[in-house]
Amino acid sequence: MLKDLGLLISLQNVDIELDKNKKKSEETIAQVKEADEKSEKIENNYKDKKEESKTTRIKKREKEKKIDEIDLMLVKHDNEKYKVKSKPEFEALEREISVLDNKKRETEDILLELMEKEEELGQFIPDLEEKLEKTRIELNQKKESLKSELSDVSRLIEQLGKKREELTHQLDPYHLKLYEQLRQRKEGLAVVLVKKNICQGCFMKVSPSLVEQIKHQEEITYCENCNRILFFLK
Repeated sequence: MLKDLGLLISLQNVDIELDKNKKKSEETIAQVKEADEKSEKIENNYKDKKEESKTTRIKKREKEKKIDEIDLMLVKHDNEKYKVKSKPEFEALEREISVLDNKKRETEDILLELMEKEEELGQFIPDLEEKLEKTRIELNQKKESLKSELSDVSRLIEQLGKKREELTHQLDPYHLKLYEQLRQRKEGLAVVLVKKNICQGCFMKVSPSLVEQIKHQEEITYCENCNRILFFLK
């Protein structure tokens, strides 16, 4: 077999493995990022609910205080009713009491909503906390596994890179340039097998005369259809 053809076949095999492992590396990095984002989302949701619970308690105390203040005003006005001496004063006092009664009912309605919300959050947050802790453990285990996998892939990529460098140094610069151009144009596949007289790159039939040239393997031969470098396995 022509020396450069053998080197090109080896280089193509190395590049296929490199491409596969680089893709795997990218996918693994994406999975680690996805795990981080998922963890962050759950953490933020938990913090938001805790903050919401805190805010609800503060608002609830404010409304309870407001109701107490209104009750004091109502008691005061109720006592004042017995002290007024004119009808206009009495009517004005009644109007004030009516306004305070309305404010109290509105505040009580809001307080009831806040109490219901506080109770709901009080039940929800412990469940969320348990889920958060479970998810933390699962995601940390997954991330450790992915990082270990990524480390293995990175080492393999480094080894393949060194092997590729060795092969390219042995190749004729002209053939290497053609190979690199073909890889770029043909989605990474520049050197392909001819099987049953079919090019395994474009799956078109190779002419009998070209088949004979490839069988002798005395020179670099290109597919008539896709221009990839062809070879036979003996």
